[in-house]
Amino acid sequence: MPIEVYSFDELLRLSEKAIECRVKRNMRKDTAKIKVRTKKYLYTYKVALDELEDALKKLNCKGLVDVDKLVSKKPKKAKVAEEKPTKEGKEVVTETAQEAEKEQQKADIEEESENSSSQT
Repeated sequence: MPIEVYSFDELLRLSEKAIECRVKRNMRKDTAKIKVRTKKYLYTYKVALDELEDALKKLNCKGLVDVDKLVSKKPKKAKVAEEKPTKEGKEVVTETAQEAEKEQQKADIEEESENSSSQT
């Protein structure tokens, strides 16, 4: 479990021994957490966003990592627009490329089975 530090002076002392320091911003609460990892423990310190830059300048960390900049977004699935006939007319349906590929495979299998049954 991380240990919360309430004094910035204590955080500065701990940051000298730190392996890594991380910053995690919480925009909803207008706060940030500074996480200091030592060999044995993880220490956290909460600070207001407007005071964060001053605190980071005073910090003596070997490696400062901004977690919000590291978060990688998963690539979104490509969407394919396809017209499907309905009773009222043509309807444009958007589906993912994977779903479209599965539908195409099903249609190919059905077509092959129809061809093989008509040949016999």
